[in-house]
Amino acid sequence: MRWYAEMVSKDKKDQFELARNLVEYQISFDHGEAIRKIKQSREAAEDHTFMDDDKFEEFIKNDNFKNNPVLNAIKASKSAANLNNNIAASNKVRRPLDLDSIAGIVRKNSD
Repeated sequence: MRWYAEMVSKDKKDQFELARNLVEYQISFDHGEAIRKIKQSREAAEDHTFMDDDKFEEFIKNDNFKNNPVLNAIKASKSAANLNNNIAASNKVRRPLDLDSIAGIVRKNSD
């Protein structure tokens, strides 16, 4: 039963790809550049961008992440989000050194 379900799923995928390719072929006569860009973006999405462990370790050891344009763009986009200010403000709140005054307030309210 599982094999049958997999074959039905594969057939649906093949039919979709065939229909998509035919549509792209017909549109390519009028809008060839657009179809090329669509295909390139599809192929880029299918391409895995993860590094293997050895390359990632070298990437970190060589400090390549400090000058990486992708990471710099992410940092720049998050810099205006005001996230750091909220975290810093919550860290500046300290508890009082003398807790006797708080104990007195609690005693008054409990009576």
